Amino acid sequence: MKMTPFNKEKHSRYFDGQKPIGYVRGDIDHNGNMWTSFVPLKLFETAERNALNNYTAKFIDMPCMKSVSELYEFCRGYPEAQTENKDDKEFFFFAKDGFFAYLVKVICREKDYNFYINAYTLKAN
Repeated sequence: MKMTPFNKEKHSRYFDGQKPIGYVRGDIDHNGNMWTSFVPLKLFETAERNALNNYTAKFIDMPCMKSVSELYEFCRGYPEAQTENKDDKEFFFFAKDGFFAYLVKVICREKDYNFYINAYTLKAN
């Protein structure tokens, strides 16, 4: 799965002037179970919903998603993705497919949502 650290100069053009059309949020509980919920902010067509489902499935199937500590170790490999406040343990990544540009916020704290996959309509270049 191709996911890169969010770079404001390179990736902002995908999000400028837009609100996400929906997002998936998830957390990893203390037993390593994954819990997700889909929050639509507009009516999704079947193909759009399938695209977001497919991206989410690839994301949560990454080996680092077994625990919050493993997720944090993964994210530490991308220091350029970390927010300015290092104590927050928050990281931003970017990805896109044929339907959406994704802004993925990863939060490496126990007892918190551990990620938000925000889906933005892919703008024509």
